Amino acid sequence: MFRRILAIFKRDLVSNFREFMLIYILIAPMLLAVGLRFFIPSVNATGLTFALDAGIDQKIAQVFEKYGEVELYDSREQLETRVNDIDDVTGLTIDQQGHYQVLIEGNESENIMPLILRNMNSDDQAAVNFEFSDIGYALSPVASVGTVSVIITAIVLSGMLIGLGIIEDKEAGTIGALSVTPMSRGEYVAGKSLVGLFLALTHAYLTLWILGMMHVNLWMVLVITFISSFIALIFGFVMGVISANQMAGMATMKILFLPVSASIVGALFLPDRLQFLLYWSPIYWSYLGLYGIIVETATWGQIVYYSLWIVGLTAVTFLLFKNRIRRGLL
Repeated sequence: MFRRILAIFKRDLVSNFREFMLIYILIAPMLLAVGLRFFIPSVNATGLTFALDAGIDQKIAQVFEKYGEVELYDSREQLETRVNDIDDVTGLTIDQQGHYQVLIEGNESENIMPLILRNMNSDDQAAVNFEFSDIGYALSPVASVGTVSVIITAIVLSGMLIGLGIIEDKEAGTIGALSVTPMSRGEYVAGKSLVGLFLALTHAYLTLWILGMMHVNLWMVLVITFISSFIALIFGFVMGVISANQMAGMATMKILFLPVSASIVGALFLPDRLQFLLYWSPIYWSYLGLYGIIVETATWGQIVYYSLWIVGLTAVTFLLFKNRIRRGLL
C-alpha cells in the first residue's frame, strides 16, 4: 500500500513540472517572497547613520555615536558621495572658518543632525532641550504580515495543485481506470494529499529562509503549517471534482481564494470586538498562529488552541463536501 501511495506522490511531483501553469504555481510563493524581501527593512536600516568629516573634533564624533553609527571620510567629495547614496545618511563637515556644515540630499525621512548640534551648543538654561531614547527594534509590519500572507498563499496553492492534478487525471481517464487496478480510492487520496503536505511545508520553510526569518520557532511553524494544510487539501479535492477542465479549475480557484483573502484582510482591519465574525474561517486561525510565531509572541498553548480551531472547522468542511468528493472520484 505504501508503495502505491509513494508512486502517486512521485508521479504528481514529476507531472507538476510538465506544464507552465503548474510550474508557475509551484514557484509563485517563492517569487512573492523574493519580491517582498526588497521591501523589508533590515535591522541596520532602522538605526541612524551619520557621515562625518575626519577632521572634525573627536568629541563631536563621540556625541554622534550616542545616537547612531558614525562613518568618517577624509574628503568632502567622499562625504558628498556617501550622502547621495540611496539610504538616509546626513553628513557633517567643517569649513575653513571653523563653521559646521550639514550636508543633506534633500529626500531624507529624518534629519536629526541639526537637532543634535543645537542640543550640543545649548546651555543648561535653554528654553528647549532635546532628549533621545532608544526604544529598540520592532519587526516591520511589512515583514510580519507579508511573511504570513506568503506562507498562507503557499499553503492554499499547494492544495490547488492537487485540484489541477485531479482534473488532469479525470481528463486522461486515470480515475476511471482505478477500478481495475489494485489501488484503492483511499490510497489515491493519500498519495495526492502527501504531495500537498510536502509542498506546503517546503514552501513555508523556503519563505522563512528567503525573508530571513529562520530565527523563529520552526517547530511551531511545522505544527501550524501541517494543520493548516488540511483545509487546503479539501479545497483542492473540491476544486478537482467539481471542475470539468483546467479552465474551470482556474475559475474555481479564484472563487476559493475569496474566503482566504477575506480572512487575512479581516484579521488585519477588523477591530477586536468584531473579530468573532471571522471565527468560521480556519484560515483566520492559521493567520493568528503564524503571525504570533513570526513576531515571536506565540506560546505553545496558543498554538494548540489555534490548531484545535483549525482541525474542528476543517472537519466540518470535510463533512459538508465528503459525499461530493466521493462521487467525483468514482
